[in-house]
Amino acid sequence: MAAQPVAPTPDELKALSAQQGQRRADLIVPAPAALSVDITTRAEARAFYNAIYGLSEGIPSGWTGSLSGTPGVSVTNSSVGTTSAAFQAAEQLRINWFRAMGGIPAQIAFDPVNYSAWDAQAALMMSANNQLNHYPPVGWLAYTSEGATAAGSSNLSLGVDGPSAITGYVMDGGSNNAEVGHRRWILYPQTQTMGSGDVDATGSFLAANATWVIDSKFGGTRPNTRDGFVAWPPPGYVPYQVVFPRWSFSYPNADFTNATVTMMSNGVPVAVAPEVQAQGYGENTIVWDYNGLNGSTDESPAPNPGADTPYTVTVNNIVGIPGGQTSFTYTVTVFDPAVAGTGDNPPTVSGSSQATVGVSSAYSVAGIPSFADGFEYRTVGSVAPATTTFDAGVGSGGLDGLVAVTSGGYSPVDTSEVYAGTTASFYLGQPDGTTQTLTLPGYYTFTSGAASLKFESWLGFASSHQTAHAQISTDDGNSWDDLYTLQGNTDVTSNPVETGFAAHTLSLSAYAGLVFQIRFAYTFSGNGSFYTPGQESGWNIDAISFTGVDSATPGSAGAYATGTSFTNTPAVSGSFGLQARAVLFGLYPLSWGPVTDVTASTQSVAPPVITVQPMGQVLNSGSTVVFTGGATGATGYQWMFNGNPISDSPSGTTSNIITGSSGPQLVITNATAASDGSYTLVASGNGGSTPSSAASLAVSSSANPGFLVNISSRAFVGTGSNILIGGFYVGGSTSRSVLIQGLGPALANEGVPGTLAHPALKIYNSSGVEIYSDTGWGNGKVLLKAAAAAYANPVLQADSADSEVLLTLPPGGYTAQVSGADGGTGVALCAIYQLP
Repeated sequence: MAAQPVAPTPDELKALSAQQGQRRADLIVPAPAALSVDITTRAEARAFYNAIYGLSEGIPSGWTGSLSGTPGVSVTNSSVGTTSAAFQAAEQLRINWFRAMGGIPAQIAFDPVNYSAWDAQAALMMSANNQLNHYPPVGWLAYTSEGATAAGSSNLSLGVDGPSAITGYVMDGGSNNAEVGHRRWILYPQTQTMGSGDVDATGSFLAANATWVIDSKFGGTRPNTRDGFVAWPPPGYVPYQVVFPRWSFSYPNADFTNATVTMMSNGVPVAVAPEVQAQGYGENTIVWDYNGLNGSTDESPAPNPGADTPYTVTVNNIVGIPGGQTSFTYTVTVFDPAVAGTGDNPPTVSGSSQATVGVSSAYSVAGIPSFADGFEYRTVGSVAPATTTFDAGVGSGGLDGLVAVTSGGYSPVDTSEVYAGTTASFYLGQPDGTTQTLTLPGYYTFTSGAASLKFESWLGFASSHQTAHAQISTDDGNSWDDLYTLQGNTDVTSNPVETGFAAHTLSLSAYAGLVFQIRFAYTFSGNGSFYTPGQESGWNIDAISFTGVDSATPGSAGAYATGTSFTNTPAVSGSFGLQARAVLFGLYPLSWGPVTDVTASTQSVAPPVITVQPMGQVLNSGSTVVFTGGATGATGYQWMFNGNPISDSPSGTTSNIITGSSGPQLVITNATAASDGSYTLVASGNGGSTPSSAASLAVSSSANPGFLVNISSRAFVGTGSNILIGGFYVGGSTSRSVLIQGLGPALANEGVPGTLAHPALKIYNSSGVEIYSDTGWGNGKVLLKAAAAAYANPVLQADSADSEVLLTLPPGGYTAQVSGADGGTGVALCAIYQLP
């Protein structure tokens, strides 16, 4: 970013306001939700950076203006134009992020009518004249009176626009910004309304930004702040990317004339170089350079500290603090937000690994941090080996599917510097000092093993402020972690960083079980970028491939939810994954957690089975029994007798398909009943689909019809809440003997595939109290006699793992539950018999 002019003082702003009249906005955009963060907690500070700061990056400006001619000499065409609402929102969010980190009210709104619209005119003037001036003369190119007013009321930037310009104001590098006036206006506690205008780089004209920083609240009542003072970097955990050479400490009306600053890191003194003091910008402030760095020549952020590094700051000999306080001591811990701390991991999903198509399954989410407001979840499917090698010169535009986000003015496909055996390579230059990226198409994942990313790299002539990055994102591109970096040289014109293509293999083992994206980024910090087309400047990349990695197709995130649970209903059979992520302020998501694998299958709804006693006991002269039933989602039914289709009598053989979702009826009288047997109701779905619940049955009768002996249901038994449950009711006023079975191996003996190996049987009363729990049946003679008396399933063997119990139950409702005794899954039968 080009050097900024000295920020306007309050007196200068007051004079400008008097000249131009009242500058209060007629229309204010709705204020966003206030941001706040506890940066004394590393996990929260890390989440706040990863979720929100990066969200402002890479937003296209959508600038509709124009500018042509020769910068500073002539303008043949100019139009202010506008930028997109999203771009404006990104700048607004970046401002509020810095303010929240600084512990001051972070609810800045933009005034689009005056502040932003006039700032756009100011930005156009700066770009047209190729210089910055808070007091542009009337004779300037593209001059407007509104733009001149905005210039005197705003922070100004040339060479960088948008959110990057906001960060530049907080950095406040350059020899004429020793007082960090731009930073002080961005972090002025009273301010509530700002504005911002931008111009894209076009032709030989540089990008520009103007950010209105003084509203009608200037000089008003100071709101409460987190620390009382305002410091940058602030006390607490601060990402190294926003720790700049110049540090500052502000306190309203304080006298820092004789103040001194000392710093210690892990008990070792840190070199401090005080800047010349200058008041009149926001709140009174003392500024110094730490670690011997000089802000006038070094505008880069702090280097990656590796391990968390604390800096204890003491400001002494202050005058004018209420209560007579003369010193303040606080600690700033510089850290890498790409590195998770202890217990600082994304949420995990748990629940059944088996699901049924069309049936909702419940899942729980663990590990949602206390500072998050809720979570989102999504499915991940269509996993296949990632075998593509991405080579330039292939496909649309020669990008082979990669997505290029560049400043323009050069091609991201280079035919002059090529890898062996190819006709082109991918290329990132840096004509305007903004981040340039190439992102691989799609998403990737792997479960375990030696997964890696491979590519060929040639970083040519680049300055020490330019860095090549291979990066990974686990939050849909909101934030990117470095897998690899290579920095340029101090002697930019003599030696290229790499003299030809070099192979790089990067381990991805730390990202097993996650879903991620990959990109290559060429970044710039400070000043001194180098870009000379056709002379080996910039970064060439080619032959990008994976080993041990699958491509993945994640679905869209589900609706934001609070709590710790959700339900998922698979629409088709097959394998898929489930992921969850925490969300801040109901808007800003964090990284997705590991994938939990699930297999969905189409399970037929198990038809209930009704068994009647011998005819002489069941039906007397003139007696009638009517069976009725129905299944949720069913569109048709068929009655079966002993496995054969029937119409309305046991002796019939005609298939009777009953269409419609209303419950069908089967009428049995003593005139039509021919023999004992089992009556089965089979429910069908539309187009071959499966009803979403098993059929239920009711029995009505004329006088003395006998009674219902047995009802059973067969279904797939999963884990968690996805088990087999049978409900029944003991009527009358006396207790009844009931035989209850949970069968798995017995079904396997009859040729049923995929059965439950070790069924566990539990019985609950209507109050939810468990009255029986066991596995296995014991081969008891009493059970065998009971089964024979009730016409129960006779397939139990002496060594069977099936479960069976005989209980005498008083009238009331009961529930029988069949699950896997060892956590296993499979097909099982729950059968309930009432003994005569």
